[in-house]
Amino acid sequence: MFKILCFGFGTTPIFFKALFNHVAKNEENITWSVVLPTSHHLKLMRELLPAEDIVCIQEQLPSLMKDALDLSIAKNYPGNLCRDIETKKITLKHRASARQIKTALATYIALKRFVLERKPDYVLYAQPPEGMDGMILAGVARELGVKLAVPHHTRNIGRSFFSHSEQEVLPEGYSQLSGAEEWANKFLSNFREEHIQPAPRAIISEDEVISHKIPSRLERTIGFARRFFTEPENREIGILRVSLLNSWFPVYRDIYRGTRRYVNQFNYNCDKLEELPEKIIFYPLQYTPESSINVPAPYFVDQTRIIDAIRMVMPNDYQLVVKEHPACIFVRDGGFTKDLLRKAGVIVANYKINTQDIIKRSALTISVTGTAAFEAFLYGRASIVMGPTFFSKYLGGICGIDELPERIRKSVNMPITDEDILKALQQIYSLSADFVGRAPGERGNAMMGRNNLNTFWKQFKLHSSEARLNERR
Repeated sequence: MFKILCFGFGTTPIFFKALFNHVAKNEENITWSVVLPTSHHLKLMRELLPAEDIVCIQEQLPSLMKDALDLSIAKNYPGNLCRDIETKKITLKHRASARQIKTALATYIALKRFVLERKPDYVLYAQPPEGMDGMILAGVARELGVKLAVPHHTRNIGRSFFSHSEQEVLPEGYSQLSGAEEWANKFLSNFREEHIQPAPRAIISEDEVISHKIPSRLERTIGFARRFFTEPENREIGILRVSLLNSWFPVYRDIYRGTRRYVNQFNYNCDKLEELPEKIIFYPLQYTPESSINVPAPYFVDQTRIIDAIRMVMPNDYQLVVKEHPACIFVRDGGFTKDLLRKAGVIVANYKINTQDIIKRSALTISVTGTAAFEAFLYGRASIVMGPTFFSKYLGGICGIDELPERIRKSVNMPITDEDILKALQQIYSLSADFVGRAPGERGNAMMGRNNLNTFWKQFKLHSSEARLNERR
């Protein structure tokens, strides 16, 4: 009997229902259990699994938080609760610091107790973790010796892979797939000619979408109102405001965003590519708040930290070019970029300037975990990342703050050979497959395609069987 614990974040329980049915149809001997951060899909899971195989964190917190704060409970936890808290996007971080720690500790207690009870062989995620609950579950699994299976996307490449880490880290060791060399040459040529976008692929037209039900707008609103009163640790006016704007008043949301874009678009001091100085280092701002920066490197959620770190160690004859993320022009506080205009050594480029053109003009591109650093690599240009990504090792590894001066000195204008790029692409291709791990409803419901589900499960079984094989060795 193989035991799998699923992390049911957001709408992913809808996918897990389809996965359970798929496995049962094929008569595979699997015992399931589920962790739900909130009660969004508790009813759905209770229709599929016995009550003892389900834990809803928000239901557990009130009773656990009545006890006195005793941090010694987490003394063996291999993660860091403060860091886990900082992966949150909105809720919790605006509350009193003691309340934050107590919530994280109660979450840890609930998860550890459940994992000890269910004794899973694997913790399976449908998508990378996007906040504290998912990060603490990964830490608990590590503490108790339970393996992880987390899908990660390869951005411009379009494929995905399962990792034993909650972070975007490629598995160790690989056997090169047949056709990898041919694919790598074709991909690199196409990327440089057309710039392949990094977004996960939409569902392939001929793929059958598995029948499923997404709650209606009214059902989501009623559910949110109920949880607002029954789940106090998940309660925040900011989430209520966003939910109402997205579900019921999108016109007002669009007016707000349009106004912010109109104001923010004038916060620059370089209007054209031709106006940039000869020697530049490029830092493209990342979208925030977003799991792509909150989870792997929460220290840099305040991106002025990395901007200041770069400009204070870069060579004196270079300037740092910063450009707003096109999608963030609608939501970021304009005061952020206005402050950048007053930082010595910083040039704020018009967000409309093509990012790839700046990359190709720059002596070095630096990012926390952004795709721009990978794209620089594909163009044969030097780049550095400050957090874990699937391509970190090809750039010389994750760069620590203390390493930044030396890494900049060594990396500036250091070209990357096509031989090294193609070798990396062949490795990534051989370690990945054509599937996505996302939430149902995104990208034309790609997650709920039958072929996608089949490949997802096939790749998980390959991931888990290779781990067991390595153990026996």
